[in-house]
Amino acid sequence: MVSRTAPEQPRLVSVLDRWLWPSFAFLSLCWFVPGGINDWTSGVLHRQILLAGALLLGLPLEYLYLSRRVSWLWLRANPAPIIALAFGIWTLVASGASEYPIESLTGTLQHGDFGAIWYSGLSLAFIGVYLNTRRVPGAARRLTLGVVLAGIVLAVLALLEVLLGRPLIIASSKVPVATFLGPGHLAGALVLAAGLALGMLGTRVVAALAPTFLLAVALGATMTRTGPLALGVVFLLLALLIGRRYWRRLALGVLVTGGGIMLGIQLANAPKVVERQDVRDVGDATSLRTRALLAGAAIEGIADRPLFGFGGGNAFASDWYRYMSREELAEFLVLDHGFTHFAEVVDN
Repeated sequence: MVSRTAPEQPRLVSVLDRWLWPSFAFLSLCWFVPGGINDWTSGVLHRQILLAGALLLGLPLEYLYLSRRVSWLWLRANPAPIIALAFGIWTLVASGASEYPIESLTGTLQHGDFGAIWYSGLSLAFIGVYLNTRRVPGAARRLTLGVVLAGIVLAVLALLEVLLGRPLIIASSKVPVATFLGPGHLAGALVLAAGLALGMLGTRVVAALAPTFLLAVALGATMTRTGPLALGVVFLLLALLIGRRYWRRLALGVLVTGGGIMLGIQLANAPKVVERQDVRDVGDATSLRTRALLAGAAIEGIADRPLFGFGGGNAFASDWYRYMSREELAEFLVLDHGFTHFAEVVDN
């Protein structure tokens, strides 16, 4: 009797199986065109091309795997792809219901916004990654490696920008931004990388804390409020998942991360650094008030259009003022834009 073994995959297919999605994760965070300062709009366009290429290469590799396993039992045990697909479809439908359907669907390069096509594409990318991690041994570890390495690159760029007082990759009036539009966007990427690095606390303490410290220093240097808050949520989730078995490691992670954030804040406020740039005061009551006014407008907008919202992209940017009273709008424009007589303009 002749035994039959499964045929070996072609080398190219094997390489794509192992490294396509980790490479996409790395490049989507660190992508830039060498040679001078880039405009953010070019980064938006290039990331969209990068996503399209990843989908064209990656989804066919997952199709055969999915087609052999789709059943009601499999879907009940793996609801994530259906949820992601539903979200992608919802973004497209919401764009059709928007007052600005084209802008909502495609985004605007003029303002550097992504649209519903991008978000639905990311939903498909999530499905590809999800299936890949269940099909290819070690895929989740390589994906984590890609994101953490990207975070390290971003952290180094961010710290260099803070020390030099100027952007290195993307044209911006603020630093650090690395390969993103602003410090807040960069902070989100750093938190993502730090969260995945901290996920290794249960198995590899040094491999988890060494990059986390660097990422925390860069996060502190961004001088954002939401970044440390998001990391606090990460630690809360880790406490629920591994806290009972690894509470000492988790406590060490809190100390290392907190120390890194404080070091980054001190670095951004060092006298020689302050001389080269305007350092944001995260405790500024004016900034807090403008955020509160925008949050109130967002809540009113959600209440007004709870199902489809305003579509993808940055369509709400054209309507937010409608959800403020005259007094709130006047206060916002005075605080955020420095106008001193806008109350009279609004009243008129």
